Amino acid sequence: MEDHKKISVTVSVFYEIRDSEMYGGIGSIGYMRTSVDGNLKMLNNDFEAYVSNQKKSVASGMGVPAECVRVITQEEYEMNTDDED
Repeated sequence: MEDHKKISVTVSVFYEIRDSEMYGGIGSIGYMRTSVDGNLKMLNNDFEAYVSNQKKSVASGMGVPAECVRVITQEEYEMNTDDED
């Protein structure tokens, strides 16, 4: 039986972003998350490399250096946003 091919997974990474013009500029703090959907094969990926690359992409998209982007827990994200998703 190939039930495992029917399983889907979602990987979400949560971020705190400082000093981005998107959130008000120097001194500001904003929060975002990225999510990717896939199948069980994606669980074999190197997640440290994935998160590192995502962090760089988030920093670039937000116009800040990578040092201004911090990976946070889902709990911290939810405490600082009103995102109920």
